[in-house]
Amino acid sequence: MARILQVFRPRTGGTFGHVRVLAAELQARGHEVAVCGPPGEGPDFAVPLLPAPIPRAPTPALAAAIRARMAPLPDEIAFVEVAPRFGLRFYLGSEIERLELPDDPPRAQAQDLATELLEHEGCRLLLVSPERRAPLERALAMRRAEWVRVGELRGYAALAQFSADCAWRADAGGMLRR
Repeated sequence: MARILQVFRPRTGGTFGHVRVLAAELQARGHEVAVCGPPGEGPDFAVPLLPAPIPRAPTPALAAAIRARMAPLPDEIAFVEVAPRFGLRFYLGSEIERLELPDDPPRAQAQDLATELLEHEGCRLLLVSPERRAPLERALAMRRAEWVRVGELRGYAALAQFSADCAWRADAGGMLRR
């Protein structure tokens, strides 16, 4: 039989009930099961609980920040050189992509910026770490992409990239509108 480790984040919805039922069913089938999660979280799982400092998912807070700053929502959110938050698709309905800057080593499941800019996918929000904002802006300028700084969103530098199929325009207050 297998050795199985279930890992969960701090409590959201029915996480504890799901983890408890799954652990019990796997153990009943003869598997060696342990649960890993934040210390002090959760009820008795009837299997070993291995404490680990796992932070809460930032996706709902990031989604709220995007909603507050952008109306309507972007058709696509591209994470440039940072791990994408795929859960945003659930919260915002936007497509999620991972991009890399030119001349950077290829990353798993990442598309290069130049190719992405050729695609017509509506209004695109680019999220990048603040220290990589300037290289992203230079790469956009080299490709004559139309964009505007949106500001900081939950630790990311945010840029709105316009294309022929995007109707966003920045108003006097910097808010994006169609």
